[in-house]
Amino acid sequence: MSPLLTGLLLAVVASVALNASYLMQHAGSSGAPEMDVRRPVATLTGLLRSRWWLAGAVLGVVGSLGHAAALYGAPLSLVQAFAAGGLVLTVPVAARVFGQRLGRREAWAVAALVVSLATLGIGATSTAARGVPVGPLVVALTAAALVAAVLVVLADHRRRAVALGTAGGILYGAGDAATKALAVVAHHGVLGVVASPWLLVYVAICGCGFACFQRGLQLGPVVPVVVTMTAATNAVAILTGIVAFGEPLGATPLLATLHAVAFAVAGWAGLRLVARGNDLHADAPAAGSVRVPDALGVTGPH
Repeated sequence: MSPLLTGLLLAVVASVALNASYLMQHAGSSGAPEMDVRRPVATLTGLLRSRWWLAGAVLGVVGSLGHAAALYGAPLSLVQAFAAGGLVLTVPVAARVFGQRLGRREAWAVAALVVSLATLGIGATSTAARGVPVGPLVVALTAAALVAAVLVVLADHRRRAVALGTAGGILYGAGDAATKALAVVAHHGVLGVVASPWLLVYVAICGCGFACFQRGLQLGPVVPVVVTMTAATNAVAILTGIVAFGEPLGATPLLATLHAVAFAVAGWAGLRLVARGNDLHADAPAAGSVRVPDALGVTGPH
């Protein structure tokens, strides 16, 4: 099996694991103490006390390792396009387990988002990066961090959960770009990864993304938070792959046009979901009152 095909298969498997982990973390974090970046140890301890959150976190680590392995053998933009498929499972599972459903227009927006991101994989080829483009990558990561900060600061109360999910996704997308840089370094020896400054960049960016996303999950509801987070992750990672790593938008003018349209559709769908905010599920349980559903095989508070 070619490294490209192996990477794409790993991307799909990792996506399913990650999206399942998000739902489990939502089930566990809703009853945990409020996320507070000023008290990281106490916050993490509170989350770890939830069996559902801990199980989701372990599954998320497995998915993240699979995603990193996928980036070792396939282009960043192509891996992210295939990873979008996990959203297809997230929405119906959340509807079944948590009773959280999207309206018809929002469901169409999610469908458009998945299809448009998957379209970005059409006609893509493996283009192994020979080095890390330090300058363009630093600019891209800095821009992503600034946009995420603006979202966190300016979001109003009604849209805060989705804004935090989106900010977390932007930072996770930047983290995927840093992971790709580490994957490039890994081709020259594993020890170089440990000594690479990109490892520190990855930890810092994903730490901030983790705080944003987990707080978004606490405020809930889970579907719009996970959808906008995943969309932002994929969009930022794909754009960084194109802009910083020089991955082609399309091998031909026709494919480049198709992919540009797909980006536009994905942007429209993501903005629609962000604009709707928590109105998508006005009847969802409030943060801190969610009970682990009987569908998960557990009754009572978690």
